Amino acid sequence: MTDDHGEDSLFDRIEDLRREEIRRWINIRQTDADVDGVLEEVESFDLMKELVDSPPSPKEYSPAEEFALIIKSFEHSLFDDRDSKAALLTLVASSYPVLRKLHYYLQSINEYSRYKPFIDVLYSYNERQLDQAYEFHFEFRNSKHGLAVQQNHRYLANEVLEGDTVIEIGDPQSANKGVDAFRKCMEICDTGFAQYMVHKQISEGTDPSGKNFQSMNFGAVRNQLREHSAIRPIVEAIDKDLRNAISHGDLIVNVIDGCFEISEDDQVYSFSEFEQALTKALGAARFTTSLGNVVLYLQAAEKSGFRVELDDRIL
Repeated sequence: MTDDHGEDSLFDRIEDLRREEIRRWINIRQTDADVDGVLEEVESFDLMKELVDSPPSPKEYSPAEEFALIIKSFEHSLFDDRDSKAALLTLVASSYPVLRKLHYYLQSINEYSRYKPFIDVLYSYNERQLDQAYEFHFEFRNSKHGLAVQQNHRYLANEVLEGDTVIEIGDPQSANKGVDAFRKCMEICDTGFAQYMVHKQISEGTDPSGKNFQSMNFGAVRNQLREHSAIRPIVEAIDKDLRNAISHGDLIVNVIDGCFEISEDDQVYSFSEFEQALTKALGAARFTTSLGNVVLYLQAAEKSGFRVELDDRIL
């Protein structure tokens, strides 16, 4: 095969990859965007110019620009030497905006301290552990489970929260909206908590390869994760009683007394108590959705030599 044919083959593979990723992106965002239109925007995005002119910093990108940065960085890891400095730094740069937004969000809802012990565990991983975590998250991202987590979180953010970060519960409409939001957080965490099972094993020195944690029911996953001191606070961000009540259709909105009642055991949550529980669940859903980006950043930063000190880290 000639060099020209080889270049054509590589070009076709890149375009096929871009189209596949664009379709995935459109499905996650649930928009009516045109694949060819998004493809044109991606092709016009100058990745190298961004890296040279705008080294990793809290720069704001439009959704399309952020996607272009991510997909072109992803291509470097597939078609270039993934361990080359250029390829690794593009992965660092593409993950940076997501992690910075995550950090600001957790601080804004006063939930960062819940995640810091686990983040400390991730920062303590050696290169082998980071490689194990990366391999899992790469597969999870491209699985139907990973797509479900991303799509559910996008729906939660855009359709239920409508761009807000929290819901203030004070009337029947906001109460029912709060229940819808909590239900969507449950769906994200029911699927996404399997990720923490992998990190439980990695942090304990066990190889998670070949384990199917996704087949475990939520109760079994929750019980095992509570054994890990750094993961326990994350699991407990989802109120078990509220989760079970909503899952079984046992939660009643009492608009007269301004509270939520669980019909099964007569347990009562005031509007304020439910709002607090919902805020914790929203943080868990956001962090769980972004966990793969955290691992991607740390693994690429470690291999590229860009690894920052704990006092100067972005998350």
